[in-house]
Amino acid sequence: MAVTAQLSQTPFDDRQLCLLDRVENIGLCVRYMMFTGIATALLFDAGAAITMTIAGILLIANAAFFGKMLIHGADDWLATQVVMAQEQQALAEDKAKAKRLAKMARGEPVDETPDSKSFILKKREDLFTWIRNTFFFAQYRSDQLLRLLWTGPGSDAAIYIPHLYAGVPLDINRTRTRTVSCI
Repeated sequence: MAVTAQLSQTPFDDRQLCLLDRVENIGLCVRYMMFTGIATALLFDAGAAITMTIAGILLIANAAFFGKMLIHGADDWLATQVVMAQEQQALAEDKAKAKRLAKMARGEPVDETPDSKSFILKKREDLFTWIRNTFFFAQYRSDQLLRLLWTGPGSDAAIYIPHLYAGVPLDINRTRTRTVSCI
């Protein structure tokens, strides 16, 4: 009855992929199978062959559950690595652009060769994306995600995030700077 209520309500994840609900449902089913299998073996005084069969089925079900958890964990880790590589690459490109603009402002010659760090980050992103697409069917999971495009009020606003010491006067000593940064 509890499994039926859990399957009908799916309370944890409202996204289209429903990963948390699926994991919870599989865990509940394995737990229910384990309790039922142990109760059956104990209550009906099952022989050694039947007990070993029940134990084998329970072992396979638990291994499948842990395998599924491992696969989902590895996929989420790879997705995080791809996003981190993209963010690091964007940051490296912004820093390189700022250096080029500073050189242009000083009248120095500008080197247009791509940065080696950006090349390495791109290769890292490509590797993790290839692994994810090849082994974890990333396109299927990406198609399942709910995506919203906000075009309402505030969609044209540029978000400014100040630096840590923005607005702090430059003439104060280190002790006061530490106090200000802790507040």
